[in-house]
Amino acid sequence: MEINVSENKRIVEIWLTNQEQEDDSISEFVQNTADKYSDKKYKVAVFMSGDNDWFDCTEGLIEHNLCL
Repeated sequence: MEINVSENKRIVEIWLTNQEQEDDSISEFVQNTADKYSDKKYKVAVFMSGDNDWFDCTEGLIEHNLCL
């Protein structure tokens, strides 16, 4: 897990691996951390690793956005 806090932008980033996403104690910690910072008017973003091919997902996103 990686937690990045930007005091001046009031943003918190929480990065989780696939294994961490399956751990209930980590999920509880993430929820408590998100609640704590949300109460202080921070934007909280939780990023979760996936197991799909990065290139295929990016290509699909670009194609979707070009069609808009």
